[in-house]
Amino acid sequence: MEQPAQKANHAEIGQALLALIPAKIGYGCCSELDCQALLAQEQPYASTIKSSKRFKEYSLGRTAARLALKKLATVDLQYESHPLLKLDSGIVDWPIGVTGSISHCGEVGIAAIAKTTDYYSLGLDFECYRSVADKVIARIASKQEMQVLLSINPSVDKNFFSIFSAKEAIFKALFPLVNKRFGFSAVSLVKIKQGKHLAQDKFICELEFVLEDALSMDFTSGSTLNVLLFCGETFSLTLSAIPVLLS
Repeated sequence: MEQPAQKANHAEIGQALLALIPAKIGYGCCSELDCQALLAQEQPYASTIKSSKRFKEYSLGRTAARLALKKLATVDLQYESHPLLKLDSGIVDWPIGVTGSISHCGEVGIAAIAKTTDYYSLGLDFECYRSVADKVIARIASKQEMQVLLSINPSVDKNFFSIFSAKEAIFKALFPLVNKRFGFSAVSLVKIKQGKHLAQDKFICELEFVLEDALSMDFTSGSTLNVLLFCGETFSLTLSAIPVLLS
């Protein structure tokens, strides 16, 4: 049986985002104490959410996204008043000219936002550590993938959630572009491109994944994708960003 997730420290998450997120990407981090009221246009969908936990996550994510949008705002473009509605596909209806991603764990929501002139799509994921059964690990991360991270981290649970989070980030980044759902086996971790320890229980690195399945004409089998990873004491944070420079 899985154990309850560890609680992530709001201040540490903010520091992780600062260390991880590239300069042209805005980010937001919101705790339950900072959570703002939903916009009127967001209320109809929110009223259909039966779970109090899911409602809190929805509100935290929208608040974090608006904080991130403020960092991209200019005199002529004020994004924070734009309702962040959920489309039928499950993705967020971002303002024109903007792409982004939302994640949450426990009592913290985070978001990353970028202009579409810089990035086609973003995938941000945030996972709090907990004990996981071996059969769950085997379904999501192969022995070879786990071995890649063992070179910098001996913790099986942390390595699993780092890989799980990275694959979630890749899915979030690619789904809006390929309009196709795919499983964990569609991408494989092949190597650590670069990394460094920030403290005894914290490190940051860039992971390289390869696509095992062809998802579109632009994302064919054998294509590589890079994911930024922050591995902390209680959580992993990952970002998959698809830059316009790829075209």
